[in-house]
Amino acid sequence: MIECKELITIKKFLIVLTTIFILFTTKVNASSINYNLNISKDLEFTENIYYTVDNKDIDKKHYNILTSVVYDPIYFDINKSVKYTKSIQKTNTGYLVALKHRHSSIFINNERIIKECFSRIIYNSTADSLSFESEGTFYCSHRANRITINITTPLTVTSNNADIVKSNTYTWNKIDKDFDLSFNLQKPKIEETPMDSLNDSDANDNNENSNKEESNNKEDSIGDYIVIGLGIMILISLPIIAIILKKKKDALDRI
Repeated sequence: MIECKELITIKKFLIVLTTIFILFTTKVNASSINYNLNISKDLEFTENIYYTVDNKDIDKKHYNILTSVVYDPIYFDINKSVKYTKSIQKTNTGYLVALKHRHSSIFINNERIIKECFSRIIYNSTADSLSFESEGTFYCSHRANRITINITTPLTVTSNNADIVKSNTYTWNKIDKDFDLSFNLQKPKIEETPMDSLNDSDANDNNENSNKEESNNKEDSIGDYIVIGLGIMILISLPIIAIILKKKKDALDRI
């Protein structure tokens, strides 16, 4: 009897272990949002946002963010001020949606993640640096089971609070309602040409211009000499031709 109870207990234990194993090894089809911001050396901002949306997450009765991102033929930001290039691919479990938008740094406040997700973004731009830091609640934490933010730039990043830094990509993946983002970079320096080189360049240009003028003057002088020479030759030839013609006429008269 005791052996039977022990066998039952062992079986229950094995069932529990099997259940735990299945729960931790079964792939969960969860919606995800992958936000990618690329900042070029010329301070051009390119947003690439990828949504993995499962059919079960789309609320077809009410117009929510996932319904709109899947079914809207043309996608705008929440204030209808920025149009995103959109592509959509049907998968076995739902949809893969990609949104893309490009702009300069002065329009950073129009970015989708900033407009729709952060309570407030403090954006500072000086001659030497550019920074943005968030404050307050991150409203988008409930939209997906997994949210990742990536910022990639070849420029020098002076400070950040990214969870992972790999090469020139800064990644935040521990995102909840209290998530804060801090990112500061150094603007590229404008290359200035020294005044001495400018003066040398101007001097070279002036020398080239003066040489061209001298050459043109010489060509004009040569042309003038040729014209004068031709005129003198014509003046000398006219009397000789007149004498020859007169002699021919006199000879004809004698005949």
